[in-house]
Amino acid sequence: MDFLLPQNIMAFWLVVARIGGIVMSAPVLSSPNLPRQVKLAFVLTLGVLIFPQVNIPNTFSFSNHWIIYILFLIKEVGLGLILGYAIRLLFVGVELAGQIIGLQMGLSMAEFIDPESSEQVPVISQFKNLLALMVFIGINAHYA
Repeated sequence: MDFLLPQNIMAFWLVVARIGGIVMSAPVLSSPNLPRQVKLAFVLTLGVLIFPQVNIPNTFSFSNHWIIYILFLIKEVGLGLILGYAIRLLFVGVELAGQIIGLQMGLSMAEFIDPESSEQVPVISQFKNLLALMVFIGINAHYA
């Protein structure tokens, strides 16, 4: 029953805030095709699974200082956004390389609509992006 202590509940929401920031900005998870309810369920489920692994110091308490707690929530969301956008930057670079390769190969007119961004992208660019995603997951970089 230690979970129901106020400092544990507050720490849980800090964990959920960071995961929510990552989900809002990570390449696959931030897709507009994924319903918000699914994203919310995913964030809460990950929060419940990750929270027991978090080391909470005994002195952790924001019960008297709610403004500091709000600032910590903003910090956690910001850190999650930074982590997600850093991963997104990697995939944007791969997509740009795919567009340049497609242009050089003469395949820049062979385009289709990317379901994630709802924009027309060259076939080679989408292929390189999916290949980078498979390599990213294959080398377990999503655990880092």
